[in-house]
Amino acid sequence: MAELTGFEKKVIDARNDFENRVREGRLEHLRTWYENNAYNLGHQNIEWNRSTRSFGRMNLRKGTPTPVTNMYNPTLGFIDAELCRVEPQLSAAPGSPKDIDRLTADLAKMVINFVEAEVGLPKLRPQISKGVSINNNMYSFYGWDAEAGRTTFIPYWVCPIDPKHVFQPAEAQKLQGMCPGHKVPLEQSADQGEELAEGSPFAELLTPFECWMDPTIKDANDQPMALIRRMRSIEGWIRPKYPEVKFVKDRGEGYSPPKDQGMVYLQNIIRLAAGAGMGSSSGYGGMRFEGSDIVDDFLVLPNQTFKKGVYARIAGNDTILEVKDFPYHDGTPTKKGKYFLPLTHWKYDDVPGAHFATGPADHLKGLQRERNRLLAAISLYFARMANGMWAVAEGTDTTPLTGEQGGIVKYNKEAGEPKRLEGGRLPSSYSQRFAEIDQEMMRIAGIPEILQGDVPGRVDSSSAIGRLENRAQGRFAPLYLNFEQSYEDMTRKLFYIFRLNAPDTTYARIKGESSRWQFEALRSADLMGNCDIRVEVGSAEPKSDLARQAAYERAITMGLVDITDPRVRLTIIRALRVHELMDDMNQDDETIAKEHAMVVKYSETYFTKSKETGEWELSVPIQQLASFPVPIDPVIDNHPLHYARHRVWMQTDEFKNLPPPVQKMFRTMHLMQHMAVIDMAATGGAGAAPGQEGGGGGTGESEAETASQNGNPPGPKQEQPGAPGA
Repeated sequence: MAELTGFEKKVIDARNDFENRVREGRLEHLRTWYENNAYNLGHQNIEWNRSTRSFGRMNLRKGTPTPVTNMYNPTLGFIDAELCRVEPQLSAAPGSPKDIDRLTADLAKMVINFVEAEVGLPKLRPQISKGVSINNNMYSFYGWDAEAGRTTFIPYWVCPIDPKHVFQPAEAQKLQGMCPGHKVPLEQSADQGEELAEGSPFAELLTPFECWMDPTIKDANDQPMALIRRMRSIEGWIRPKYPEVKFVKDRGEGYSPPKDQGMVYLQNIIRLAAGAGMGSSSGYGGMRFEGSDIVDDFLVLPNQTFKKGVYARIAGNDTILEVKDFPYHDGTPTKKGKYFLPLTHWKYDDVPGAHFATGPADHLKGLQRERNRLLAAISLYFARMANGMWAVAEGTDTTPLTGEQGGIVKYNKEAGEPKRLEGGRLPSSYSQRFAEIDQEMMRIAGIPEILQGDVPGRVDSSSAIGRLENRAQGRFAPLYLNFEQSYEDMTRKLFYIFRLNAPDTTYARIKGESSRWQFEALRSADLMGNCDIRVEVGSAEPKSDLARQAAYERAITMGLVDITDPRVRLTIIRALRVHELMDDMNQDDETIAKEHAMVVKYSETYFTKSKETGEWELSVPIQQLASFPVPIDPVIDNHPLHYARHRVWMQTDEFKNLPPPVQKMFRTMHLMQHMAVIDMAATGGAGAAPGQEGGGGGTGESEAETASQNGNPPGPKQEQPGAPGA
């Protein structure tokens, strides 16, 4: 065994103490979670054997049928479907009136969107919903992977007299930039260097089999330490990732890792095929884990024993793969904040005072077992009582009754003719009980007719259906609230982790109009303020198209929205997915987005920002400045929609970051012309182009049209609006 330092021994002892203290409180929960997963996969003829302390087949009499119609899975599937639709909405408020706090709050939402895309949250969401519906508990674990993300070329330093003499950046810094041999300043190499990763956030979903928490501490954020246990391949994961670590000799062929009931259950679930037969025992021996080892991430917040906390990775019982001070807190790189475990607990229903949650998955198994017993009884009934038989007098020499067409039956006339005895009919109480069980399972799961896709009779209005759906979802109110709190906890911690580790500038790709992507610079210096990230209470409750339609109807009836606004109409039509009504307005919307893209392209082509003054300047002679690229079309353009969309775009950072001359051009040569056409239509001059007779109500129309044709904004002729400083 590799020799451990005193500090490493303290870490191993702390891990062992925590494991021994928590293990007994997990065992009953482990059995429940395993049974839930087995039932979900259709392996339902199992039971816990206290003598062998393992799951196995039910001890049934030989010949007893064991049919299974898995209603457990689709019942939980309704819950899973509801959770998949949960999309909480976040808001970020500055911690104080300071400018840096306001700037951080403004950027927080963008950072969260960027980090969610980096960690693959869209892929994790269905896994979270499935895990919570079955296990009632799931955990997300996240951090910063220094070896991932975008790479940056770091040049080496060379001696100008002897270019073959190369120094790495750390060496050059120690030498204070001077060649030790020739006593001349070192220079950066143009072609020699190395690619270094800038790092990237990561997120991983953990089942309760893998995450060890103290069950006596209710809130996960109050836990002083946690253990994350995984099974990893020695040759495929541990050795390639930690080649410098020397393993003990017995980690060769035939090595089996330490016993852990949670890992046995988890690996067994991974190997179970849905609906396939299960062997006599669900447990696997140590040989099943041959070539693998248990790897623990042991997280300890700063305490009396470990002043700086511990973030350790341990293989097996006694091998430290890596250990460092605990790195995660809600402060900044220069100012420490409150430390937190990079874990979020996702749960179903709270149990007062307990850490682990419960849910319908725990309570549906009894009804599923009763359903299976009824199926077995029916199978026996048809095998024994439902078949027709022949009654033949004793002592009669009768030919065998084969039932073939045209067959001849010989019998003793004195003994009597053979009689057919019909099989018994299945009592209707069986089918009634099946219906009752299925309804009870739906009630326990909180799934009424409306969430199953069945609309009650005599209910046909969208508002009535919306009210029924809203009432039905009230059963899930605690679940939605728990999801909101967990989502808030996760995004807040991911923001803190990004702020602690992000490079000076990170470019986030933001989806803009008409699938147009733009890149925003996220500068770590702008994220050093205090901001409060909160989820909007009630925003997690999913809404169907009918419920959304009912909400729109109420908003319109109450006069809260202007239905004459084309932008509002387009939003409502898209939300209701009335595709046949969207073609014209979608085309107009895409045209508007293209106009915005043309303005951005125009700015990039003819303007540049001075490195010395930071002011925008023309990058070409003013004589070569092209005309403004987006004149209006008085006849074809949907002017109210253009005006509404342009007005919103002009309030975005993308527009505000354009050169001021281009902003002025767009305002005077495009937006104002749309306003002129709208004014003319409102005052009886519909159809007249700007500047024509009958267009009263607008001002400067002729000037605007002439300026548009000449590529100049309205104003004095001697003014040069395209020049810097206009």
